[in-house]
Amino acid sequence: MRVSPAAWIVVLSASAVAQGPDWTDEGLARRLERLVASAPRGARVGIAVADAATGQPWFRHAGDVPLNPASNVKLVTAALVLDVLGPAHAFETTLHGSMRDGHVETLVLRGRGDPSLRTADLAELVRRLVRDGLRSVGRVAVDGTWFEPSVLPPAYDQRPDEAAAFRAPVGAVAVDGASFWLRVRAGSQAGAPARVETWPPGYFDLVADVQTVESGSTSLRIGQVDLGARMRLEVRGRLVAGSVHVERRRVEHPLHHAGQVLAQLLREAGVSVAHEPVVLETRTEGTALLASHRSAPLAQLLHALGKHSDNFAAETLLRAVAAERTGEGSTEAGLRLARELMARAGVPESAYELVNGSGLYAGNRLAPDHLVALLVHVHRDSRLRPDFLAQLAIGGVDGTLARRLRALPAGTVVRAKTGTLAGVVALSGYVLGDDPDEAVAFSVLVDQLRRSQLAAARSLADEVATMLAERLAARRPPAAASRYDHEPRLIGSVDGLVGRCDSEPGPIPTRSARSRPSPSRSRSLEPGSRSPTRGASSSPNPTRGAKRKPCPRSSRPTDAVRVPLTVAGPSPGDVRVSPPARGRGVRWPVRRTRGSRRARAGRCRVDRSGTTTACAAVRTGWPRRVPDRGRCGRARACAAGNCGPRRVARRR
Repeated sequence: MRVSPAAWIVVLSASAVAQGPDWTDEGLARRLERLVASAPRGARVGIAVADAATGQPWFRHAGDVPLNPASNVKLVTAALVLDVLGPAHAFETTLHGSMRDGHVETLVLRGRGDPSLRTADLAELVRRLVRDGLRSVGRVAVDGTWFEPSVLPPAYDQRPDEAAAFRAPVGAVAVDGASFWLRVRAGSQAGAPARVETWPPGYFDLVADVQTVESGSTSLRIGQVDLGARMRLEVRGRLVAGSVHVERRRVEHPLHHAGQVLAQLLREAGVSVAHEPVVLETRTEGTALLASHRSAPLAQLLHALGKHSDNFAAETLLRAVAAERTGEGSTEAGLRLARELMARAGVPESAYELVNGSGLYAGNRLAPDHLVALLVHVHRDSRLRPDFLAQLAIGGVDGTLARRLRALPAGTVVRAKTGTLAGVVALSGYVLGDDPDEAVAFSVLVDQLRRSQLAAARSLADEVATMLAERLAARRPPAAASRYDHEPRLIGSVDGLVGRCDSEPGPIPTRSARSRPSPSRSRSLEPGSRSPTRGASSSPNPTRGAKRKPCPRSSRPTDAVRVPLTVAGPSPGDVRVSPPARGRGVRWPVRRTRGSRRARAGRCRVDRSGTTTACAAVRTGWPRRVPDRGRCGRARACAAGNCGPRRVARRR
């Protein structure tokens, strides 16, 4: 087997590893203090770090100073709804009325706070009614009495002119997150009329004055006013010919909007609606159930909070949990339950302040110690931990952390909640290792920032999380090195298949030596056994003559080995890769698998020290999901040796 010298992959002996940085408690504290000293001038920084399993503090800097936590308040909301409702809870939206000869005089739409209700869900309910014979409706009524009448959460009045969807009001019945899409389409030439599109048309009192111009810049002025049952929408300005302006905005009243959506869906389905929709002030009882819709389980709905930081979902769920537990669907009732949860986590009520469930705007005050105490409490509770962890964003993989924390050490992952406001940056969550009990809870809050300092503060928070991940990786015993007896040993090359099937240990065949196994020869092999090869040589040099077949497509992999590919500063058991000449990419074999179109190749991650984190999971024909640890980019599955030292190209 002829291999380029630049392509050797060698497992290094433990004796060849240089002394690493000081990762004792004192060493970690010194490194974190240097980070704090580099914080933006004038900013207030609070950091708290503790062992998530024992609660033992690792580091504190102004950890007891309450700061604006921004969207880190959603950590409290998510823990509360999981604690009270449970991960399997689902929200029901129903249609009630009395149908006689295809006519319903009053069709009541009743909700219980489903934050994921969409227009398509109501359309499905309408289709069911039409199949049951519905032909006409006298009036559509919306029953939103499950929540309090006020639709604006506390602190939302600080920005009354903000019309973006992230400031949407809440209600027991709200469609599409209480928001709508506005589209302004310019004419094909200068002077042609522009078209303004909204839906449903019955909710909007539209005033449009948009001119189409030949060239120049787009300039639109959009305003909206609550008219009660309707919303006045004014669109004025100019638009370049052939262009389209699209934006998502909040509605003024979610209940009236939901009634108009249902009425429009009925009309489009051929059902006549005689009167305009109304919103009921008292709950209707005794009406027959005509159709119902159930949401996804709460464990899935929480992803909108932790991964996507959805303010509407957070405020809706806070009221929903209060209505389910106390019968009072108000923000204040939900906050009372949240304070009880914080008390069980060991945080006194007098030490912090909560005004809403999303963290939007000013008013909330939490210290890093408080958030870490909550994270430790959740981590110790086996009922809450799995789903709470799952709803958090994964560093370098998804959610609000998709473009951050991409260069973590192998075997570590960050699951955390971000937070950003004008002058505020926050990051709180966990740094996890391979061992389920290997977890660190941390919180970084930075307040009183100028707009130009937000990026630097965000980098500081990421550096803290990365440093904690390096500490976890450094404390891990060198189990990977013992796998290879701490001796230098060739395990493959770029030209061959990196990694091997655990059922067939030994040298890796070159690409020319690999052949597609026939179905008759596909079988599962016991771990550690050698597969008989055709034409095997008894030569003492195993790379010469011993042409091994690849893993049978029907055999399941018995192990998924994750190895860091390093250019400098390896640790015991690491794999050293010499970069290809001129930095060119390397093509790696990718096997087709059942259950997915193709085992995707992930991108290698290179941090400042030159360490490249990759996934060398053994891959055969059996589909295998790689744990959500961000080691292989966004790849859902890894092929054997699918990461190159520079970049990875798929085989066409």
